[in-house]
Amino acid sequence: MSRTGKAVRTAFFGYLQFTFAFASGLLVFPFVLRTVPAQDFGLWMAAGELIGFAGLVDLGVLMTLPLLAAQADGRKDRVALRQLISDCLFLSTLAALLFLAVTSVLWNFRSELPGLAHYGDATLVFLETPLLVLAVGYAVALPLRTFAAVLTGLQDVTCLGVLALVQAALGLALTLGLLTAGFGLQALAWAAAAPPLAVSLVAVIRLALKQPDLLKEVPWPAWARMKVLLREGFGSRLGGFGWQLVSASQSIIIVRLLEPELAVVYACTAKLPMMLMQMVWLLTDSGLIGFAQLHGEGNQERTREVSRVMLRVSLAGASCAGVVVLLLNPLFVRLWVGEPRFGGIMLNALLAAWLLVATMIHSFSTQAASIGARFQVGSMTLVQGLIHLPLAALGASLLGLNGLLAGALTAGTLIGCSLQSILLSRCLALPGSVLWRKTVLPSLSRVMLVFLLAALASAWLSKQPAWYSAAGLLSFAVLGLVVLGPLLDGAPLPSFMRRLPWLRRTA
Repeated sequence: MSRTGKAVRTAFFGYLQFTFAFASGLLVFPFVLRTVPAQDFGLWMAAGELIGFAGLVDLGVLMTLPLLAAQADGRKDRVALRQLISDCLFLSTLAALLFLAVTSVLWNFRSELPGLAHYGDATLVFLETPLLVLAVGYAVALPLRTFAAVLTGLQDVTCLGVLALVQAALGLALTLGLLTAGFGLQALAWAAAAPPLAVSLVAVIRLALKQPDLLKEVPWPAWARMKVLLREGFGSRLGGFGWQLVSASQSIIIVRLLEPELAVVYACTAKLPMMLMQMVWLLTDSGLIGFAQLHGEGNQERTREVSRVMLRVSLAGASCAGVVVLLLNPLFVRLWVGEPRFGGIMLNALLAAWLLVATMIHSFSTQAASIGARFQVGSMTLVQGLIHLPLAALGASLLGLNGLLAGALTAGTLIGCSLQSILLSRCLALPGSVLWRKTVLPSLSRVMLVFLLAALASAWLSKQPAWYSAAGLLSFAVLGLVVLGPLLDGAPLPSFMRRLPWLRRTA
């Protein structure tokens, strides 16, 4: 199967998982609230933060391994693949032991932690068994995830896609079955710990059967190689922390500088845009492993062409998602949680703009990280996060929720887009002006035309009956085919779509 076919299949399984998670969440959450006392569940969520913080000891090694494995596979370097397996197994085993140690320390000092400090040991004792199950399950599965990461780098997409769906279904079955049987929080712990462990074991067997040479004559770990792996992984963690500063600081700023009730308004208004953003990112993220393999082969010109296609597809996807936000989000929020929870047309337009800017940053950064600049990408993302905080806070203090998004857009445009695009240009051995002049700006001109028309339409539709919004979306679907169609030139589309006249000429 070609890399394009594998990317399409990866996206297909990704959207299946997304749909399954969304549907099962609607089913499970109310059931949990009915079967677990509210205070117990609240304490479980607070204590679960222990596991989340302790999990940072991984340092991103397992996040980076698929890309490094893909590059080695592109070079047909089986020795390097065996070395990666050896080094990652050693580092992830150490991380698992450190994880257990950090979790134990945090639990012993639980009386000092926010969220648990007001409860005594007698109240929290019921959490010990489920947290032990969760911690041990995570620690045992951590080294085994090495093999699934290697399979990801080798693009065993069908097996991994099926395993991900099986993991989700097994977690749902365990949650419902054990809760019905009266296991309470232990049901949630086993449902979180057992499926990843089972899937990791299957991944070990899969690699042994399909790529047996990779598990023969595996070298001992070498510190010189592990330093490189740690450096690359640390870059991924820096990037994750930078995005955390951007995405998780909004509510904190609102509560600190505005009113707590406005945090709910912002969360409700941003629900659909954030969900659509993840769906847009999945479009091109599915091809990043193949992109890394292509770069590993050393075909620079083909790598540049694929990069251009991925950028255009990301912008087209962000444009379509932005139109949905502009035209349907006001109606969605009103039907979902009521009119008072909608933040207004201006906030909605700023959220649509943030969806576009964040997608551009994501596309620049993930491509650059896939072909080797992981530490630089992480560092620049951290810089964006650090600059985002004061700008968003200043905007919120001056203009409320609208100012908050204006500050985020300023930091994202001036810092995120500029720095990450420069880095991608260097990785592709291109002048930065060439990337913008030949790919980004021609595509943005089409995107901004659709955005402007949709923004004007949303202001008018806000005063019309609800069914007008659906009619407006259909109209923009036709407009999008004509205006945005050229952005999909070179994308893996069905043959009948490639013959359509408005898809034939590249922007």
